[in-house]
Amino acid sequence: MGLAGEAGSASNGSRRMRVVGSAADLARAQPGVDGRGGAQRVSVLEIEPALCDGLDSRTLPSAARSAAATTWSLSRGRWQSEPWMFDRRGSLGLMVIDGLIARQVLVGEMEAVELVGPGDVLRPWAEVDREMAQQIRESWIVTRRARLALLDRAFAVSVSAWPEIAANISDRVAMRVGWMALCSAIQGIRRIDDRLLALLWSYADRWGRVTPGGVLLELELTHRLLAGVVGARRPSVTTALKALEASGALTRRRDRSWLLHGERPAILATLAEPPPRAPELHSSDRGGGMLKIAG
Repeated sequence: MGLAGEAGSASNGSRRMRVVGSAADLARAQPGVDGRGGAQRVSVLEIEPALCDGLDSRTLPSAARSAAATTWSLSRGRWQSEPWMFDRRGSLGLMVIDGLIARQVLVGEMEAVELVGPGDVLRPWAEVDREMAQQIRESWIVTRRARLALLDRAFAVSVSAWPEIAANISDRVAMRVGWMALCSAIQGIRRIDDRLLALLWSYADRWGRVTPGGVLLELELTHRLLAGVVGARRPSVTTALKALEASGALTRRRDRSWLLHGERPAILATLAEPPPRAPELHSSDRGGGMLKIAG
């Protein structure tokens, strides 16, 4: 049974189109949305200062006021996200403020899991090719109560005077693709314990905190979830984690967080190496338009 089985299976029935325009609407429309706290507005530049990259410091106060977004919370369990639930017109996406969400994709009996957390930008309404969509099942599982900022059309219009903000948000989507590629590369590591250690350190690079005892990773990662990310069976992951803890490479704390010890695995540096530089091309003469590889 996969992650979705732990929280209930997603409904695949057809639904009438409905545009959702507010956090209150989202709370009414979506299973898993926690509307108890009411809608709040926050400046995403204050939450994620990196989104200020490229902005003139003199305009920051004005930009921060304009970059206010509505937030809403997701309680733990299955989040049934479907395209008809969002007003997608002009929206930049949803930014995770805090919490952790697992995206599970099933193709037949094969399972792949992606973890998204603080700073990640989602566009869950984006659909794959229709023919491909018939072959896959997708579920979203909130593993730790999450809070999301709705970067809707109103937000996009409000920050339009600062195109750097939209560009930085787009970079967050691209960065997710990069992290997914890294996870794919980690799956190619032969030993499961090495896969797990590389994965946990990659999460530490994103969400870890340095402490006197090691790098603290405050994520509730079940063995089943880790198995889906590294492409292994849960019993194998359990055995490998026990071996890693016995070796002193990590500690699973009572609060279910992780403490990583020692140095970052060298294999991550290998996986993160940039590709060889492409050969330079130049014209052999002005008139011929022939290209010659430099060097």
